[in-house]
Amino acid sequence: MTTKPKKSSVEAREAEADDGYVTVKQCGVELKIPVAGKIPLKAFMAFNEGDNIEGTKLLLGVEQWNAFLEKNPTLDDFEAIGNQLQDASGN
Repeated sequence: MTTKPKKSSVEAREAEADDGYVTVKQCGVELKIPVAGKIPLKAFMAFNEGDNIEGTKLLLGVEQWNAFLEKNPTLDDFEAIGNQLQDASGN
């Protein structure tokens, strides 16, 4: 049985560099999340100040954030977005 080799972190980041977004699904909501240079500066600043909720809200934008909140997510659901983003971006 052959297994597909895992992408290295560099390969995963290069794959995302084409459009600058990663798509993850959480609570039945598909979220298109900017990465690298596409991250809004206000979101970066919020994360840098330790405000992960505001940073995520700014990262997702109002429409996606509201769609996520409509699903009545838990803290685990919220944290899963970050975990999926890290996995998808190769970090």
